[in-house]
Amino acid sequence: MSFQIDNRLVKKIEREEGFKNPEDTHELFNVDAGDRLAERLREIRLNVADFPDEGKLSFEMLRLLKKVEEFIREITYEVSEKFIESLKDYNNSKGKIPESVAQYILSKDLISPVFRVADKESGEEQLKKYGFLKEKIESGNFLLNLQLPKPIAQFWFKQESNYRKSGILSEKKKYIPPGVEWGYFYAKIMPVIWKVRDRWGEEENIFFNRINAGGNHSRNHYYYLWEISDHPFPELEEEEEDTTDDIYNE
Repeated sequence: MSFQIDNRLVKKIEREEGFKNPEDTHELFNVDAGDRLAERLREIRLNVADFPDEGKLSFEMLRLLKKVEEFIREITYEVSEKFIESLKDYNNSKGKIPESVAQYILSKDLISPVFRVADKESGEEQLKKYGFLKEKIESGNFLLNLQLPKPIAQFWFKQESNYRKSGILSEKKKYIPPGVEWGYFYAKIMPVIWKVRDRWGEEENIFFNRINAGGNHSRNHYYYLWEISDHPFPELEEEEEDTTDDIYNE
């Protein structure tokens, strides 16, 4: 199920980024990008792979689900905006990304996270598939699965500093550059996710119980697994931000 991104967010982008000001446009992939980026952001849809059947939910769960939807909407907007901003910064500082790669990313909506939302029953089934055999979802809560934009989820480690540190060399003992440094985008986007998550935890009366341990992620299935509730979880340890030293599973 997908939702059209709120037009208020597009207006916010236009206001903050100056897309309506012809003197404040930027060059991206050899084109004047102001109108192009604004148009692209208008078309962004939330990447929600699974969503509960609303007809089977209680009023209380529907109210919580609406909060989850708005949380997803805000992260989608913030991450997409940061991804595009980082594309421009990367082209200016790191070297040009091939236009074919950039076009593919934009055309396939690979600039925003992918989400799965599940109720107790389907959420626990999902967790078992990922190897979390003992984890339970409280009745009335939801499982929220957040996966990073695909290029970052798959190639988060591709960063020049990591390649030099790990000593990846060619047969002639020369340093091999990593191509597109997707780790650069990883480092830019992660603080954005945490900013939104912290704001919702502090201001919107929504509570997060992280299921996968810090540093434990799956390239193909999840980055964060959160149990979402409208009431506090008992005796939770403070959640730590992840780093580029994270452990990834398939």
